[in-house]
Amino acid sequence: MRLAVIACQVFNRELSRAVSQSKHTCTVFWQPQGLHDTPQILRQKIRECVETIERHNKTAPSYRKFDAIALCYGMCGTGVCEIASQSIPIVVPRTDDCIGILLGSQSYYRQIFSQKPGIFWYSDGWIEFGNTPSQQYYQTKREDYASRYGEENARYLLEQENTWIKKYQNLIYIASPYEHRRDHEEYARRTAKTFGWEFSIQQGREDLLRDLVNACWEKERFLYCPPGKTISQSFEDSLFCLK
Repeated sequence: MRLAVIACQVFNRELSRAVSQSKHTCTVFWQPQGLHDTPQILRQKIRECVETIERHNKTAPSYRKFDAIALCYGMCGTGVCEIASQSIPIVVPRTDDCIGILLGSQSYYRQIFSQKPGIFWYSDGWIEFGNTPSQQYYQTKREDYASRYGEENARYLLEQENTWIKKYQNLIYIASPYEHRRDHEEYARRTAKTFGWEFSIQQGREDLLRDLVNACWEKERFLYCPPGKTISQSFEDSLFCLK
């Protein structure tokens, strides 16, 4: 089987490892981290990739055609909803977002979420590709604001931007199931100390990523969307349905 995998860059390390060990041939179409903040743009980017993959299949020889599209995304603010293909099935994990995928289970994700209030999640991919808050990050931003607007205005702008910090009490670092990055753990630990958050570590699991790229698509954990159907939001625990 040949799989076209459309994935957020936050999975760079974990997905690359899973693909290297997959029994299938996978081609990854990487998308920039942060598109979940603008679901309509995320949806458009995924649609463009789907169209590219369908065009490829129209002209490729049979042994080079993609058999399915795997979305390495969760619900992500409904960014994956209203996605469809006319000729290739699409598969998506039944998770709220990337955290459930990194933890290997939507139920495990919700269990942790119910036990700890106000969680800010860090992972290797979030540290490497996302604008994760840290003392260094805000120092760089303060210097940029000061150079453009003056020191007093820079302080005011940062104060206004940082009001969200009070909404969080916990920082959880998801340790990779493959290689524990001590430098990333320390980065997350220092950030928690800076903002007065409780720090803890959760071990990441490869279950969902591994099964996604090995076509082990149990309906309880993955939505299988046949050609001609559309991925839609469900307000039940299944998260997704077809229309």
